[in-house]
Amino acid sequence: ARILKAAGVTNELSANIDGQVNTALQRIYANQYYNGGWSWWSGPDSDPYVSAYVLYGLIEAQKAGYPVSDAVLENGLAYLKDNLKYLTNNDPVWEYNRQAFILYVLADGEKLSPGASQLNFLYQNSDRLSLYGKAYLTQAIHLLDPNDERIPSLLSDLQAAAVLSASGAHWEEDFNDYYNWNTDVRTTAIVLNTYIQVDPENPTTTNAVRWLMANRKGTHWASTQDTAWTLIALVNWLEQQNEFQSQYSFAVGLNGDSIAEGNVDPQHLTETTDLKIGLQELLKQELNYLVVSRGSGEGNLYYTAFLNATLNVQNVQPVEKGIFIKREYYLLDDEKNPVTSADMGDLLHVRLTIVAPSALHYVVVDDPLPAGFEAVDSTLQQDTLVPSTITIAGLKEKGWGWWYFDNIQIQDEKISLSADYLPAGTYVYTYLVRASNLGVFNVIPPSAFEFYFPDVSGHGAGSSFTVK
Repeated sequence: ARILKAAGVTNELSANIDGQVNTALQRIYANQYYNGGWSWWSGPDSDPYVSAYVLYGLIEAQKAGYPVSDAVLENGLAYLKDNLKYLTNNDPVWEYNRQAFILYVLADGEKLSPGASQLNFLYQNSDRLSLYGKAYLTQAIHLLDPNDERIPSLLSDLQAAAVLSASGAHWEEDFNDYYNWNTDVRTTAIVLNTYIQVDPENPTTTNAVRWLMANRKGTHWASTQDTAWTLIALVNWLEQQNEFQSQYSFAVGLNGDSIAEGNVDPQHLTETTDLKIGLQELLKQELNYLVVSRGSGEGNLYYTAFLNATLNVQNVQPVEKGIFIKREYYLLDDEKNPVTSADMGDLLHVRLTIVAPSALHYVVVDDPLPAGFEAVDSTLQQDTLVPSTITIAGLKEKGWGWWYFDNIQIQDEKISLSADYLPAGTYVYTYLVRASNLGVFNVIPPSAFEFYFPDVSGHGAGSSFTVK
């Protein structure tokens, strides 16, 4: 929204964004707890870190000109300030990093003083912070006093940690901070945003932008957190670089043939050129050369190239990258032998087995339903065709560890489970489905992944199921 407003663009996209923001604001208001905080997946208790993240979004929305409820914002900031911890030397690094973000949000919300004891303690122990924690601390201090003498030393630490390569500049942490959803991409975006706010003329910013653009996964980044913080940094960078006045020509060639050309100017900044090349058009047994060039003029040219390939679902083999998951279907009168067919109208037990070799954080499990199936309401209250011998307690007895999944959603096309935390171990979740349509149906594999670290993931095998 800020990009479109800064560029003076008013179109269907800007109208849609305005509607989505206002809808999101109403959902945020509805999910605020009586004490002013919020929680992940509407859990039972307010969480300071989640609350800080929500408040950061509200503050940014307000800066962008959206009408944010003052009462919601004030109550949230009051909750955050009242629950601000006094750290000790015995607290883990992730607590220090979390404190840095919370202090940054309080500073942004004008609820923190430059002499706050928690701020001073964090600076005095900044060697315990991860790089992104130092970046948050730098921004917090800069918001309170741009001339604070502590800022240069923090920036010096960040500059010294930059990793320079042919693809640009980035920052690497000593470990993944699972508790705070952090990755090296997220760290790089947060550090970049710090430079943009505090030291915008630093040449490292351009190199960091190049690295972030080179590390996309198709049209986005690996996780929602990576994507969100990268977009925040890039929007600020675009504004700072005055990219809205770009004017140049470009051309794209493949294996010596011209496949696209065009012009970029302030009136067409939101337009993109989308090129799709079929695999049959590429050279076999030879290198393919893609050439992107631009003419003289103001502004930067941004592009990405990636390969999409599909595989028949029955040829999909199970993959384990930190999580094992398997799905089996059973008839109600035989829970020892998995089946791949059933009669129309049959009820089936679905058994999901999830193995976590090590502890996992913010886990999401998706189990797609075959087109011929419908899931039975987990409370069993909405389905009069379920035999009276089937009870909720009985279903739970067939599983193990299901209590860790604090959010379960039954959708038309899949079952979704989520858990804030899963200790290392084996988990079994069971539910009922009904075979409601005749035919032979492809069964998309179940998948499990850490929401903020999707590279930690796994999926089952593809298969087919026959309803007779």
